[in-house]
Amino acid sequence: MGSAASIEHRWRMENATTAEVSEIVQALTEDQQLLLLKALHVEEEKRAEETRLSASLKVKKVNSASEASSHKSHLYFTLRDRPAIVENTENISYHGHIKAEAPACYVSFPGKYAAGWDALIKEQHDLSVACVFLCTPEDGLGQHSSSPDGRCYCHQIYGERDYKTFGYLRILPANCSVEEENRQRTKALATRMVVLREGASKEDREAAEMEAQRAWEESGRTASWGCQWFHVWKEKVSAAVALKQRLKVVFFPGQA
Repeated sequence: MGSAASIEHRWRMENATTAEVSEIVQALTEDQQLLLLKALHVEEEKRAEETRLSASLKVKKVNSASEASSHKSHLYFTLRDRPAIVENTENISYHGHIKAEAPACYVSFPGKYAAGWDALIKEQHDLSVACVFLCTPEDGLGQHSSSPDGRCYCHQIYGERDYKTFGYLRILPANCSVEEENRQRTKALATRMVVLREGASKEDREAAEMEAQRAWEESGRTASWGCQWFHVWKEKVSAAVALKQRLKVVFFPGQA
């Protein structure tokens, strides 16, 4: 039948069928089968080493590029089609986590992108996270924090916005579940948000808009969700800075 090398060559021929390979193996003696297995094992180790070497070279190239621009590191999201938006993003609560031994800290992340956000908050990494989502009344939703000038941080963070932009009017889809509607109405108690179903009458829509605008005015034209999150976030960032951790911001191409 020839040497193990020639058998291996026949084994790996592209035009060899499964039946042909089986016939070759069955015709081998026990010693020849052992030689063939050893040859295949050596070939497998060789391919694995080539793969490791290739990966090492890629890492070196990346490191060289990083060293050339040591003060910047970008993590880009590129969307093949549509962003994986989570409909209930506002229900994902997270309070951040500063790890004393971490070399860097994520301070900003687009939370509506589910896969990336989930990976971040599950903390299967060695970095700190200063990002916070206070998404329920118990967490601080609807609460405000005073800035040094005596006003809440909303004025510094957002500037002037109308009542719709600041979330005082929420139009629910006509097919919204009762559970989701109840969840939104519970949040409305903390944010003064006016909840209305899509398809409501013109009179109900006008009444809801007037109520929402009045709530916005009485709240000092601040964000309905509050700015307590900003106070908590600042504390997390300050803790990371005190530990000399490098700050990381995640954004999309064109937003830098």
